[in-house]
Amino acid sequence: MSNTRTFYRCVFSYPLVDEDFKSKAALGERMRSPYTEKRRQLFAGVSVYSDREVAQEQAQRFKPPAAYLAELQIPDDGSIAYEHSFRLEAHYTLWDSPRDL
Repeated sequence: MSNTRTFYRCVFSYPLVDEDFKSKAALGERMRSPYTEKRRQLFAGVSVYSDREVAQEQAQRFKPPAAYLAELQIPDDGSIAYEHSFRLEAHYTLWDSPRDL
């Protein structure tokens, strides 16, 4: 039996739509330099937080602020890839399709 890990995603709509779970690359945003392979990989993923309070704080930094937090239960069986990313301890990146998230 698989366990799950809880992550929080800052989102702008309720009810949720696929765009809430698309990467910046999938949304057509331009990546800023430096253009390293690691940055390209992270740009293709979806940012989430492992701590609800940190996610709430980060949501207020968006322009405009994110209005909602989506709670995601991600299986730890490797079916959805994730890894710690960037300097913020609670920040992770997920890779999967919007529908599966």
